[in-house]
Amino acid sequence: MRLRLFAILIPTIVLTLAISATSCNFGPRGPKKEIPKSLASLTLNSSRSGLKDKTVLVITHIYNETTGMEEQEWFKTGNGLSEIGIYGPKDGNVYTINAEAEVHRVQPESYKVRIIDEETSTVVITNNDTGENVTILDFQFTPEDQPAPLPPAPGTPGFANDDIVSAPGGFTYRASIHQEGQPDWPPVPVSEIALNTSLGSVSIMYRSYIETLAGEARNNIINLDAKNAPKIADPLQVNYYVSLVGGITVSQGIKGYGGIGGQDRKSSQRVLVIHIEPWVQPGEYPFEIQVEYEGKNIGSLPVIVKVK
Repeated sequence: MRLRLFAILIPTIVLTLAISATSCNFGPRGPKKEIPKSLASLTLNSSRSGLKDKTVLVITHIYNETTGMEEQEWFKTGNGLSEIGIYGPKDGNVYTINAEAEVHRVQPESYKVRIIDEETSTVVITNNDTGENVTILDFQFTPEDQPAPLPPAPGTPGFANDDIVSAPGGFTYRASIHQEGQPDWPPVPVSEIALNTSLGSVSIMYRSYIETLAGEARNNIINLDAKNAPKIADPLQVNYYVSLVGGITVSQGIKGYGGIGGQDRKSSQRVLVIHIEPWVQPGEYPFEIQVEYEGKNIGSLPVIVKVK
């Protein structure tokens, strides 16, 4: 039996937020942009913490992932809670939202906001650093003259080498991030496979062999390169599904375009989360990830999960 995967990385937090017709509250940096009063906005809660004092200016940027263009900027000073708006939201639109303040670092680097239903303002907000779904845009600042917090060391409870973290070239495994003077996490081995299809040649990098304990979940990033597949107009629409394996299920996590800042529209990334039930016995469990585009199967990716 085949199970089509349309789940979020972790249990989805779906928000229903207020629709308003307010105008932007722009600060002193740049002229005020007039917004038509009739133009509805989707309102999001945003918090700022860790700033040196109440005079520090925070600029929040809203980018439309479809157009790659910045649509709004919001200006606020000091720590606190405020609201920002996305103007003219449409079902299926995806936005990247980040914030900056002079002489400060910020975590997370950005959030992804996906519009589920524009009429009810139902959205899913994802922390791009952790892959977690959240209810608020929580930007935590640290002055640059203070030491940056150290990443978790190998073996830290609650963390793993295949945790999904944000990087300039997209999301990646924790083991792929290296910091001078800090121990590295064990590497995450990946395989590369070429699918020669009627749509062209597709190159995919993914984890084909995964070792784990029963009762855990492992992440598998599918990096797809479709530059030699001219008939794949949008690689983000490539879908993945698997045949059921006893005690092992797979759900879909975050996705995005590849390249620096997600600007490569001929490549895509998709996280598949492999869940192993606590009662699964030690052994090797093979299965295949089927690859589909516009309802057509274009190949498969063999995977072996070894439960220790």
